[in-house]
Amino acid sequence: MYFALGFLVCGLLGLIVLHFVWRRTVRLTSRRIHAAVPTEISDIRAEKDRMRAEFALATRKLEKLLDAEKEKNVRQRLDLTARDETLRAIVAERDAKAESAGELLGREEELRRTLRSREDELLRNTSKLREVERLLDQRSKELEAYRETLHGQAGGREKVEALSKETDTVLRLQQELTERSSELETLRKRLTEQEEENATLRIGLVNQDLTSKAAAQSEASEAPNAPADSTAEAMPDKLEQASLSARIFELEARNAEAHAEIERLTIEHEQTMAMQTSGSDPALQALRGDKAMLESRLADLAAERDRLLAENAELRARGSLAAGPADIEIAAESETLRDELKDIAASVAHMTALIEGEGSPITALVDQAGGDVSAASIAARIQKLRDKVDADRSASAG
Repeated sequence: MYFALGFLVCGLLGLIVLHFVWRRTVRLTSRRIHAAVPTEISDIRAEKDRMRAEFALATRKLEKLLDAEKEKNVRQRLDLTARDETLRAIVAERDAKAESAGELLGREEELRRTLRSREDELLRNTSKLREVERLLDQRSKELEAYRETLHGQAGGREKVEALSKETDTVLRLQQELTERSSELETLRKRLTEQEEENATLRIGLVNQDLTSKAAAQSEASEAPNAPADSTAEAMPDKLEQASLSARIFELEARNAEAHAEIERLTIEHEQTMAMQTSGSDPALQALRGDKAMLESRLADLAAERDRLLAENAELRARGSLAAGPADIEIAAESETLRDELKDIAASVAHMTALIEGEGSPITALVDQAGGDVSAASIAARIQKLRDKVDADRSASAG
């Protein structure tokens, strides 16, 4: 019972306190709502103006942002257009360089084929030259046999000695001709190496141009300088190659001249031997047959060498190179070789005059050319030999 009365009293007190709490809650809520929502016309208008201003400000910000985006878009389009034009220019330049590189490769292949054909012809001529040298060696042996025969004859000692000296001179000329042939082969190998190096430089330049990517305009402006630098680096190789071609041409000319002189001296030797021996000698008939075959071979070789010299002259004219120190040295060596060959010719003529005796036409020619220095270069040498022989005889007699 007390418990029920206590519970009832507590419930009544709770209802009384809850009423006051409810009323306070309603009052605070109403105050908060009135503070949040304007209830007067001026407040409503002010709120409306504030919202309109905020909307206008937001709209203006969006318009500025849109204008900035449009301007940025225009700049990007202009940049893309400029890059497209630069890319098209680079592609056109690359295509032009690729076409030029193709033409250069075609010309290079043609030049290589021409060079291979020249090398084949040079090898054939070298083999023929070796055959001629072998025949010359054989003729030298036969001359040695005739020299021994002449050595056994009475009063033929001086003739045999002159013939021996002449044979030694021919052998020396053959050795010098072999050295010149080896030098020509060395120069040809150097020329081939230079052409291979130039081809490697050209191929590297073409690959560099074909693999270049589209870059900025500043990089595109620097790109045309690379081929010029590579060309400038390849210029010394081209000059050296042209110099080697000129040296090969000069050496071939000297070899042809030496062959002509050797052939002339050989013919004069054989004519001299024919004057001393009988025409019915079988060995002499065989020698004459071999001489005819040798003349035919030398004529064919001279024709082929003349053709090669003409082609080399055309290549040299295309190069348009001035004479350098190497050409001056070659000219000096060629002049020395000509002097030696003239000395040999003088010795042969003197020996022929001794064999023919006092009525030899060579003696008359020497006497006639004594006053003309320009026309008596060989005659003067013959006269010197005659004077030397007379002096030796006088010394022996004393």
